[in-house]
Amino acid sequence: MFEELGRTADEVAKSLRARRIRGVRHAKRILNPIVRYARRFLRDAVELKVVRGRLLRIVWSDGTIYLIPLPAPVVEFLRSFNLGRFIDLECAELF
Repeated sequence: MFEELGRTADEVAKSLRARRIRGVRHAKRILNPIVRYARRFLRDAVELKVVRGRLLRIVWSDGTIYLIPLPAPVVEFLRSFNLGRFIDLECAELF
């Protein structure tokens, strides 16, 4: 799912731009751009959350929890995004 975003933080940003996915800096849940991207694939998940900037926590309705390591380019994208590097991917309005 995440490999298709690209091999660098810049490629991840470009992929999110193309999909019109934006977010809020330092968000962990639905306002996080990576969570918004993952939600498109994991519609049945009860909760999606970025943990420690490097894991995706997925909770299913039966209580099953998965912690999925995010690929290095996605981790680097999140670091850069949170520092304001990709300001064009920030939401002007929340919804």
